Amino acid sequence: RRARAGGLGLRADALDLTRPLPRRALGRYDLVFTDPISTRDGFALFLSRAVSCLRPGGLIFCCAHAAALEVCCGVVAELRLVLRDRLADFNRYYDDTFEIDGYRSDLVVLERTARARALYDPAAPAAADIFRGVASHRQHAWAEVRALPGRPLDLPRLAERLRQVTVASPWAAGPGALHQTAAGLRWLVVLRGGGHLALSVDRERGLLAVSVFPFDDARDNAIYADLARAMGSGPAGAGHLVAAPDRRLLESCAAVLARERGFPIL
Repeated sequence: RRARAGGLGLRADALDLTRPLPRRALGRYDLVFTDPISTRDGFALFLSRAVSCLRPGGLIFCCAHAAALEVCCGVVAELRLVLRDRLADFNRYYDDTFEIDGYRSDLVVLERTARARALYDPAAPAAADIFRGVASHRQHAWAEVRALPGRPLDLPRLAERLRQVTVASPWAAGPGALHQTAAGLRWLVVLRGGGHLALSVDRERGLLAVSVFPFDDARDNAIYADLARAMGSGPAGAGHLVAAPDRRLLESCAAVLARERGFPIL
């Protein structure tokens, strides 16, 4: 609106950077503004998406909590970006009552060089564990299920089971975006009524991580039950390690796995 009022030929688009980037966005923009989760994985994902979106010489305005500035700079070096400026305490935030709270973040200005590279495939959804650093936030639910050593995951079969789960489930608004490689898979599903589920599977570590936003007790228990059934493609008696940031999620995952598949919970 300001650009139109000033007669400037600017165009602004809003993209969800946890989702695969549309082809039209690749290498198109002169500037990307992003306020990622201030964890290593958060910076790596959002800044990688920015690299994929920008033309060479384009700028990134990135918000970073001061306590995570060293982490941010480490990712910037991996991406081969150039640090142009840092404005301390530039950003202030509001809570749910629209009152200003005590959280502050710096604004870091980065330049995309010709040597810049993305750490994330622009066609892949975000890994679920980018939310690990904010798992205790009241609006996110996050959990892990880890297969015991010697129980490799059958990724093609698991991918097909996830598709079946989505089609049959009352909680998914569509089939979601499923991206599979030899190393694992990532799956992002829009939830009915709003929100999303992000899931990632690491074949080498036998690890499934899932994040749900926002959390809802009844719906989330149904989701975990469906995912446990999908994970149940291994031989009977396979064990799983379950970890979660709060007791409710831990008990929910453990109960579902024990009930549905007879898995021992360690």
